[in-house]
Amino acid sequence: MVYYDLLLRVVAENVTSIGIDNVNYSWILEVKCNCGNVHTAEFTETDEVEAESSKSGTFNFIKKCKECNQTMTISVYNKSAKNIDCNKQKQLFCTFDCRNCTPVNWKPSPGLVLVSESGSTFKDVELSEDWTEYDEKGEYPLSIEKWEIEFERNKNLK
Repeated sequence: MVYYDLLLRVVAENVTSIGIDNVNYSWILEVKCNCGNVHTAEFTETDEVEAESSKSGTFNFIKKCKECNQTMTISVYNKSAKNIDCNKQKQLFCTFDCRNCTPVNWKPSPGLVLVSESGSTFKDVELSEDWTEYDEKGEYPLSIEKWEIEFERNKNLK
């Protein structure tokens, strides 16, 4: 088992935190198979796919690479998705258990939740650099100025 942390940094105006709405959030990752081919993996934390070999267990995502015939599996580790504070350094957003593949990119999908400085909650947000909204409670504009991701191998989990 190899664990990868998705680190996220969001630079925003008048937004204090960002997180996922629930366990049905659709994760879209680009993953590189051990042979080098890049594949798209789309799954939710509640997806349960059983491996061909029953002793391997269940995962959130399973795909066999057409080039090398290896089976890639991915699961969200132990409900690890967290809310992160905006305008800080990169922070741990989620940890994935990846077998026979390495995550190389995350494509945000709708379902994120943002909290403004006034405490207003904005649901079903799709993270983009041109996201804007108006906070009526706080009477000010909100925006996502930029976001950065990085995958880092988690050396503490075995």
